Order: sequence, then structure tokens, then C-alpha cells
Amino acid sequence: MATLVSDLLDMGSEGHAPVKALDRVEDVATLVARSVHGVEMDQVRVGFEVEPGLRAYVDARRVQQVVVNLLSNAVRYGDNSVLVRATSDGAALVIEVHDNGPGVPRRWELAIWDRFERGTHRFSARQGGTGLGLAVVADIAAAYRGTTECTRSERLGGALFRVVLPNRVVRRRTEALAPAV
Repeated sequence: MATLVSDLLDMGSEGHAPVKALDRVEDVATLVARSVHGVEMDQVRVGFEVEPGLRAYVDARRVQQVVVNLLSNAVRYGDNSVLVRATSDGAALVIEVHDNGPGVPRRWELAIWDRFERGTHRFSARQGGTGLGLAVVADIAAAYRGTTECTRSERLGGALFRVVLPNRVVRRRTEALAPAV
């Protein structure tokens, strides 16, 4: 119930999760590790791949919420294996959650990011969920001028949820000054 209330409040009056002036340089591996502790994962194997030394200028609570919501979704609708990945693509922070479930039918890949949308599970009381988790993820990404995407996972065969937050990766000075080869 607390998560539901929090998600509703985060949606805000205009539907965007505000990015407050709480951005600071964060270790992404630490953010991912903290996120896992907030998700119930009975009989689900969760693997992690975080780019070594990856740091980003973000609001830690918001990025953790992105990972928690994506991971909760993968645990709820996937099968028994989940992979959380965090990498950089140039200056963009890329967060991916893969699962080995049935995946998301192509016709729902865009709609599932809308408020209260539950895709193929929209009329199933058995599956649970409010249809707000992915909408919150999309709003956080939009607040960072980022993107969300859902496709088929080549790694695990189920769904792949990807969030890209541009201009967030922090490079060490020595990396930035290294001559191009």
C-alpha cells in the first residue's frame, strides 16, 4: 500500500515525477544493490552486470525507484530468472532489466508505459499490480530527457525493459583527458 501511495504521489499533478535538486555523483553498482533489497524475489534468480566504476550524476532515490519498479515487474510477470544491467553508452546511463518469461506482445510494448495500463494482464486480478510502476519509470526517464523501451530480451528470451538517461555518466578526469588512439 505504501508503494502504491508513493507511486501516486510521484505521478504529480502533471504526470511527471519531479527531478529535484538532489542529483549528485553516485556509484551505480551501489544504487543497483540497494534497489534489490526492496523487492521480494521468492524463487527467482537475479543476476547483475554493472559496468566497473560506473558513476552517474543522478537522484539516487529516483534511479533506485526505476530499478525497483522494473525488477518488481520482471519478478511478477517473468518466470524464474532476471538480469539487471547498468552500462554507459557514451555519456548516457543505460539500465536494463531482462527476464525469461513470456515477454510483452508487440502491440503492448508502447502502451504499458501509460498510467494504469497492465497490458495483457489488464483484467487479471490474479496477477496483481496497479499499472503505475512502468508509468513512474517513464516519468522519471522523461524528467531526465531520457527514453524507455520494451522489446524481446536476446539474453533471457522474455522481456527487456531499457531506460536511457542521457548526459548522466561521470568520467574520471584521467579518462576524459586520455588521448584518442
